[in-house]
Amino acid sequence: GFAAAFSTLSALTIGPAYVGYASFIHEPGSSARALNESDTPALQHLQDECHPAEWDHGGSPIEHPCSGVFVDGRLASVAGYEIWNGTIAHISIITHPDFRGRGYARDAVAHLATRALADGLLPQYRTLESNAPSIRVAQALGFSHYASSVAVRFSADGKTQSPPR
Repeated sequence: GFAAAFSTLSALTIGPAYVGYASFIHEPGSSARALNESDTPALQHLQDECHPAEWDHGGSPIEHPCSGVFVDGRLASVAGYEIWNGTIAHISIITHPDFRGRGYARDAVAHLATRALADGLLPQYRTLESNAPSIRVAQALGFSHYASSVAVRFSADGKTQSPPR
């Protein structure tokens, strides 16, 4: 309802979004590992294979802490985080379209969130509430729903835009 109330005034409304935090991660068996500069070509290939809007919402630059899962030499999934206010590890996740639904996102996020906790950071998982598979990843790993959020971007010219998918 909140998002609908702003629909005629906003340039873009995104949400509602699930926001979850974890102080412990239920880590599944994983082949995920930390990525480094030598993984840049694999990360670039993954970016090239994903829709640009998906990459904007879930991709990570190699400069951020990243964990990835490789399958037959291909980077199947990568999770990364950006540090907010020196305490929160804001996690993003993206999986190659050919490898979705196989648990690779869960493994990458588990590895990354465990690293964040070891570094004294609080892992934060945020995704659109309409993205049920992504919410299942968060729940399987032990993230607890903390809040829902809606982002509203206002336009000076009053024109509206379609939300990203």
